[in-house]
Amino acid sequence: MNWTFQKLKNDMDAFLDRFVKKGISYILHESRGTLLPISYYLINNDLIEFHLNPFLEDALLEKNDFKILNLKNTLLFQENFTKNFYYSFMIKNLEKREFIVTLDEFKNSLGFNEYERFYDFERNILKKIKYDIDSTTDYVLDFEKSKRNDFKNSKVTGLNFKLTDKNSKKGKNKTY
Repeated sequence: MNWTFQKLKNDMDAFLDRFVKKGISYILHESRGTLLPISYYLINNDLIEFHLNPFLEDALLEKNDFKILNLKNTLLFQENFTKNFYYSFMIKNLEKREFIVTLDEFKNSLGFNEYERFYDFERNILKKIKYDIDSTTDYVLDFEKSKRNDFKNSKVTGLNFKLTDKNSKKGKNKTY
């Protein structure tokens, strides 16, 4: 019985050591880095106490320059690639509210070159990004396909994105 408790304790220590080293990757203006969310932890009898990195705490409370990362929302994204989209495209274009990206640039920046058929890419990536953005931020994300020709089956060459503020009258009247 003692061996089982010791193994559980060792497993917990290993897990906690790995957990405190997990970082939040970010891109801010021309800089990128990783922010460690947990400063340290304490184990006392049956209690485990975590201490949040003060820098992260200030970012969550929007008290430092990292407020632009909108961590209160981005930490809730279901997909990691949504976070990459948010940091790579949305933050840069929040003021304009509209932006155009070639499909190749978009796929390359998010690391999704394995999708040959646009239908699969749209279903597995774009619609999930839209869901994450719409459900966790103050914006509604819409996109239109840019095609090589006007034909129905023409190859998609780019994406036109549009952001609508949910709090604006226009955003409140839209149905999705």
